[in-house]
Amino acid sequence: TNSTLPSFISKDKETAKKYCDENNIECSFTYIDENSQYYKEDIAEDLITYQSINAGTLVRNISSIEFYIKGASALLD
Repeated sequence: TNSTLPSFISKDKETAKKYCDENNIECSFTYIDENSQYYKEDIAEDLITYQSINAGTLVRNISSIEFYIKGASALLD
């Protein structure tokens, strides 16, 4: 198929994980704080601020992707 990767910016982890599972993409999540280059002031806690592969990339060319999540959970890692 020619489906392309959507943007998961401002979406939650569950949404991204479900998409990855449905498309056989290995996904990883990193929680970040304000010291990260991927931190976005205007995105709410526990939502994705950055994805390692740009939206619009052909899904069939993607085997793995990393998401960065803004959150207090960073303290637990």
